[in-house]
Amino acid sequence: AWIFVLVVLMTNLLFALNYRVGDVEVFLLPVLYCAAIFVGGGVGLVDRLVGSRTVAAAGQMALVLLLASGVPGRGLLTDRHADWAAHNAAVAMAKVDFPPQSRVVGLEGEMTALKYMQQAEGLGRAATPIVENDPSQRAALVDEVMARGLPLFLTREVAGIETRYSFTGEGPLVRVWPRGAATTAAPSVPLDLPVEDAALTVTGYDLMRLDQPGAPALRLVLHWLPTDTVAQDYKVSLRVTDAAGAPVPGADGTPLIVDAFPLRQVARTSQWAPGAPVTDVYDLVVSGVDATMATTLTVIV
Repeated sequence: AWIFVLVVLMTNLLFALNYRVGDVEVFLLPVLYCAAIFVGGGVGLVDRLVGSRTVAAAGQMALVLLLASGVPGRGLLTDRHADWAAHNAAVAMAKVDFPPQSRVVGLEGEMTALKYMQQAEGLGRAATPIVENDPSQRAALVDEVMARGLPLFLTREVAGIETRYSFTGEGPLVRVWPRGAATTAAPSVPLDLPVEDAALTVTGYDLMRLDQPGAPALRLVLHWLPTDTVAQDYKVSLRVTDAAGAPVPGADGTPLIVDAFPLRQVARTSQWAPGAPVTDVYDLVVSGVDATMATTLTVIV
């Protein structure tokens, strides 16, 4: 029986060490349970080997105190009580307004988070998660799903599809459309802001506050329209600034700034289809900002 317990312990330990996830502690739980069984067996062995009940009791108490002190194997404590980033990302992904028969392609950890929200919270049930960890296989998978005419969403860039399709941002995901056939809703704040000799225009934006655990966030949706082939690959910078124009620090002291390429790098601006509208989504966590302070969300292209 002890051999089987050891096999279970080693199997789960090797899995946890090689499966790269942020919450590895969850996968270490079976290891800890098996280790506890061995500790209990060791205490029982000491009880059987020592003839004197007083000595045995003292030995057992010493082992209990040793374990309670955490001397063996305890590392630095990590305070994660306010770390909601993974949870909020999973909720945001599951709250995307998926059309019927949607498919979402991503890594195993990302799709596990989506499945959890579907089963535990009833969110995003119109979507079917598809796990594809191999980057070389994702382009073929995209072609297959699009050939079937199904709505397709991506969690990250896929090499080789940038100029074959059009794209729009949907929350933390990017939807794939037939080339030039993307459709978007009208922006809540219309604009007519040329970026590059009118080849690329910002036609509006949507701005909303996301009340979520840990810290609220600002979601900015930029509406773009490329009227011609864009010569450059533009990058977007979001920053919360004070009345003097200086970046405002967050709870950890770092400035509240997000620098990113549009569409999560699924397609650069020079690869966008002329005439097809593009929506682009950015989330900026605004932790530690004084509610009484006059602040501005500055957007730089």
